[in-house]
Amino acid sequence: MTIASTYRDGDTFLKRELRYAEPQKQIEADDFSIVPGVEADIGTVIRLEQFKEVVRTRISHGNALSSLFSAPVLKRQMLVAFLQRLVGLGEQLGNFEIKFTTRHWKDEKALSEVLRLADLPAVTAERPIDVQERDPRTGDRLGTWQRFNLSHY
Repeated sequence: MTIASTYRDGDTFLKRELRYAEPQKQIEADDFSIVPGVEADIGTVIRLEQFKEVVRTRISHGNALSSLFSAPVLKRQMLVAFLQRLVGLGEQLGNFEIKFTTRHWKDEKALSEVLRLADLPAVTAERPIDVQERDPRTGDRLGTWQRFNLSHY
């Protein structure tokens, strides 16, 4: 997978790129390259290559790649994946918009969807929970507790 994002930084334009391939488990700041960019390329492009066999099987059984990664599907998946984070950052994000645009290589027409603050569900209840920290290698208790708020939607 390659993620290339072109953005404005003051009066200049930069392109930041990350190339990811399994079995890499962690992404570090050094994994990103930064080169000069151009204003016309502002945005983010995600390129998927070398699919796992399970994905190739889904595609070959009638699920076209363009439907698996369409703008509406990406919007829904991002909403579910980042729901807690987006709600938690609600006040800091303000009236945000995340635009998903997909374009099939055979068709110049783009399909777009926008995820907005208004798409987030309201928090219906919140309750504090205490979580004890454990050693990730052994599972032994470390004795420290952290308090989190669990939100229900």
